Amino acid sequence: MAPSRSWTYHVVKNGVDYHDLGADYFSHHHDPDREAARLIKKIEKPTGKKVILDQTA
Repeated sequence: MAPSRSWTYHVVKNGVDYHDLGADYFSHHHDPDREAARLIKKIEKPTGKKVILDQTA
């Protein structure tokens, strides 16, 4: 489901008001290590390959 349809469905179905999360929501609610782990799994699972990240500077 497209993002705009997703929140629209939620608002209509549950009878709640729309609440904008704000322009800086993702910069404050983002864990780079967790995102890296998620992306590694996304690559490793279908390919059967092992992903290794190298820490830079």
